[in-house]
Amino acid sequence: MLPYRRVTARFLTLGLLASLAVLLPAAQGAARPTTTEPTEIIDVNVTLRDTGIPVSPNAGERGTASRFIVRNRGKKPHTFTVGHDKVVVLHKAGLSTGIIRPGSRARILLLFLDYRGKLQYRSIAPADKNNPRMRGFFTIN
Repeated sequence: MLPYRRVTARFLTLGLLASLAVLLPAAQGAARPTTTEPTEIIDVNVTLRDTGIPVSPNAGERGTASRFIVRNRGKKPHTFTVGHDKVVVLHKAGLSTGIIRPGSRARILLLFLDYRGKLQYRSIAPADKNNPRMRGFFTIN
């Protein structure tokens, strides 16, 4: 019976070592990030005018980040807000500038696009609230 116990002990030891050899790399691989690619950042140029808000490009891909570069080219002060209440609550998305004076330099807002659909952008300055030309939609595909 002695040789039988040695063979069984060897098989158990080999089985345990084989299991560890399979499980250890899998456990280490799960802790690593799935990709080393940096997040793509697209520049979105926003021009605030007294007659409207042109945005170029007006769409972005889901999973990227958008850098909104905002300039006021109008003669009145304006603001720029992107996002809406539902998205702000659920996804923590939505950014707003303060009052931007006429002819001021760029304000930069960075927004990660993890939401699919349309995000409303608008100026919430008192003079712009009721002007339908001072709003639009940024689409996330």
